Amino acid sequence: ESEEYLLSSKECFEAAQKNMTSHPNDLSNRMIRHFQHIFSVNHIEGVFPKMNQIYLELNEMKNLLKTVKSILGLPLNSATNLCFKELQKVCDAAASHPHTQNGMNSKTETERDSERTTNPTIMTKWNAILMEIQSLLQCKTEDDIVVQCTELISRCKEYDAVFPRVHNLINQLRIALSVEHAHQILPRVKELIAD
Repeated sequence: ESEEYLLSSKECFEAAQKNMTSHPNDLSNRMIRHFQHIFSVNHIEGVFPKMNQIYLELNEMKNLLKTVKSILGLPLNSATNLCFKELQKVCDAAASHPHTQNGMNSKTETERDSERTTNPTIMTKWNAILMEIQSLLQCKTEDDIVVQCTELISRCKEYDAVFPRVHNLINQLRIALSVEHAHQILPRVKELIAD
């Protein structure tokens, strides 16, 4: 079954490569070649995996930036360069703080705990982030967040394993049924069955 998928996938990519070679000025072919060029994708088979990688990395960066903005108390719509300036200020302040040595924090755990209770801003921000995550994931307790995240990671891995095969199947159906869009497949099949 997997060999059949690989062969049909290979044939599909070979057909796409031939189409790109025979119709180099088609906009879609120019877009694919441009994508391959700017993201150093040597073969057409690497386009979808690279798209998935870029999508995941982009979302990770957006989430990181959103978290950093929240921790720094910046509006979520503030510019990235402002976020980095504020982060640099915090780092510079931490490096020049009398309790640091060579940029490394020399405080004991007890001193840090004491500082958190006297300056609850950091803890308040982290608690707000935790509560937002708990709400987004629809978890009853904070401990459920880890379980929910683990499950979501597992689902994403399953999706990444299945999506290329489903995408390939849809493309093969579109070609076989001579339709342009996926939503046209079912009406075309019904039409053929009715004949």
